[in-house]
Amino acid sequence: QNAPQWLPTLCGASGIPPCPVVVITGWDGVDGSDGPKVLQAGAQDYIGKSWTTAPSLCRAIENAIDRFKLLQNRDQARHALAHTEERYRTLFNSIDEGYCIIEMLFDAQDHPVNYRFIEISQSFEAQTGLTDALGKTILELIPGIETKWLQLYGRVALTGESIRVEDYVEHMNRWFDVYAFRFGNPANRQLGVLFNDSTERKAIETQLRDAVTAAQAANRAKSDFLSNMSHELRTPLNAILGFSQLMQATTPPPTPAHQQSLTHIVKAGWYLLELVNHTLDLAAIEAGKLSFSLGTMPLYDVLQECAAI
Repeated sequence: QNAPQWLPTLCGASGIPPCPVVVITGWDGVDGSDGPKVLQAGAQDYIGKSWTTAPSLCRAIENAIDRFKLLQNRDQARHALAHTEERYRTLFNSIDEGYCIIEMLFDAQDHPVNYRFIEISQSFEAQTGLTDALGKTILELIPGIETKWLQLYGRVALTGESIRVEDYVEHMNRWFDVYAFRFGNPANRQLGVLFNDSTERKAIETQLRDAVTAAQAANRAKSDFLSNMSHELRTPLNAILGFSQLMQATTPPPTPAHQQSLTHIVKAGWYLLELVNHTLDLAAIEAGKLSFSLGTMPLYDVLQECAAI
């Protein structure tokens, strides 16, 4: 009669006894409420002492063994599920990216009209700036959300085809890099959404594009300046070289001292013209249009010209 009292102690915190238990009553009959009490307390079967026979006791023991195995399997499955759930939660909350599971809501024509947040990660708020989102719909949090997001997520829920997209949410003033995929049973119309706030990266990319554009404009301006300056320097050089050569060819011819001076002027003029041509070569190099002509160079003569100048 005291089996319902000592069975919980035998079962302990797990609620499962260490072995199959069959309770044999010590009275002639069993009250209708006694059997469920014994089973709820932890026994796998019970039998009245007065009607116990070898076959009936064997059947009770076999039933108890089978039920005990079922209890063990169920307990192992529960522990495995709890362990899996713990690992899932740890992973769910350890990633830096925002992560959520949403339930898509459709109208009678299967047009997506809203979605509800049914799970969110710890990083969700930091990535979105949204607070108390769990259990709420996106239209409750952002009434003016662009319909393109509803259409994108609705298509994933209906077709099962995952998407990867980077786009701007106007009402949040943020860019998001989003990967959305169907989650679980298709009939539930749930999605897993993994996302990053890419606003800062997009701003850096914009700054880099602006910097490249400005650098290209400055480079074009420099090339134009070099080209124009070089061409403008040719005009006075032509006069210097031309008049020097005319003075060398005058009658009567210049005195030896004058001839030497004119020779220096002409050489310096040709040297300066070479420098102008080299400046033009710089512009041609940047434009990718420079051509080379290979040949020998008398180094001694070049050094002599440099020394004379």
